[in-house]
Amino acid sequence: VEVTFDIDANGILNVSAMDKASGRQQKITITAGSGLREEEVERMVKEAEKHAAEDAKRKESAEVKNQAESTIFSAEKLLRDYGDKLPEDAKKRTNELIEALRLAESGDDVDAIRSASDALTQHIQTLGGSMYQQGADAGDGSTPNGGDTGSGKPQDENVIDAEFTDA
Repeated sequence: VEVTFDIDANGILNVSAMDKASGRQQKITITAGSGLREEEVERMVKEAEKHAAEDAKRKESAEVKNQAESTIFSAEKLLRDYGDKLPEDAKKRTNELIEALRLAESGDDVDAIRSASDALTQHIQTLGGSMYQQGADAGDGSTPNGGDTGSGKPQDENVIDAEFTDA
C-alpha cells in the first residue's frame, strides 16, 4: 500500500492510498471543520476599532519610554567615557537630569517623560559640543600651516608607489 499526503496553500489535506497488489486506489480530502462566522468577524473588527485609540496611546507610551531609556543610556555612557574631562557641575547636572527622567519614566505621563527626555538630550548635546570645541581649541597651533612640517620635501625619499596582485 502506497499512501500520499499533500497539503495545499489553503491548509487542505489530500490523502490518497493505492494498493499495489490489486491496483485499487482511494482518495480523501480533509478541510477545516469550521471557520469564523460572518457575525464573529464583524464583532472582532468592531472591537478592534473600539480599542484603536487605547492601542495608539499604549504604543506612543512604549515608544516614548524606549526613547527615554536610550537617552539615559547615552548620558550614562557619556559620563563613563568622558567623565574625567567634564567639570563637576556638568556631571552633577547630568546626573540630576537622568534622575528626573527616571522619575518621569516611572509614571504614565507621556508629556512629562518627553519633556524630561528632551531636556537631557539637549544637555548631552551641549556637553558634546563643548567637549568637541575644547578638543579643537587644544589642537590649534600644534601643527601650523595645516599640518605641514615646513620642510617642503617628502617624509621619506625612498618611497616607491606601486601596485601588486596575488598570483
